Amino acid sequence: MISRENTIFVILGIAISALFGNFSFGRSTQKVKLIHYLLIGLPVLFYAVFVMLFINYHGLWEATQDEVQVRFSCFRENFKDMRSSVETIISFVVSLGLFIYFLSASSKHHHPSIKEKWFIEAFIPSCFLNTLIVLLAAFSKEARLFAIPLLFLWPIMAQCCINEIRLLLSFNHYLLCFSNWKYAVLLGFLTFLNYLMSFVLYIPSFPSVDNYFNEYLFLSLQLIIIHYLLRNFIGQTLWINTQISIS
Repeated sequence: MISRENTIFVILGIAISALFGNFSFGRSTQKVKLIHYLLIGLPVLFYAVFVMLFINYHGLWEATQDEVQVRFSCFRENFKDMRSSVETIISFVVSLGLFIYFLSASSKHHHPSIKEKWFIEAFIPSCFLNTLIVLLAAFSKEARLFAIPLLFLWPIMAQCCINEIRLLLSFNHYLLCFSNWKYAVLLGFLTFLNYLMSFVLYIPSFPSVDNYFNEYLFLSLQLIIIHYLLRNFIGQTLWINTQISIS
């Protein structure tokens, strides 16, 4: 938390999941569970005490007030014009879009275990709180700030999304889906829109020669497009086959 203060929302995500979700400490007594809950909050308490002592020791109260005022002017900076607004929204998509999409898609075909549910329940509040603070009190063009809650998803993404990964790796599904001219045309059209968004509409503040933000955005959205079309094609095919068998 000293190096990156908004990691506090990772701890808050754990705390909220522990209090209201499927978090479990196993066969523990109420007293032991209470101690565990308190231990979750200790890093926040220690951090708050450290900050107070540090500010007081160096006489930084006035500077801290100025810093807080500057921080909460970041919201205006993030949405001051169309370019800034687009960069803010796309920075969120670059960091979290691919993971949120596949987690949502997998929920229809995968029943998470208790441990997986805990990670998901911890991710949701920490993602909401972290995103809110980044928009209000940080420069959202620093896309990495949105990514901190992914600490909860990285351990379970492969397990939750294994069916979606298999679908993307199935050559036969590509042949069946995109041999249909409607899906082939739709893929071309959406790919064109993706190109416009990734390389024309999205202009990062950081020079594109120093990073691959545009390329990563394009590949992320393209994976989402392809997966969505494959899933839609399979769903349509199953529905048609069901209707034929019924009739």
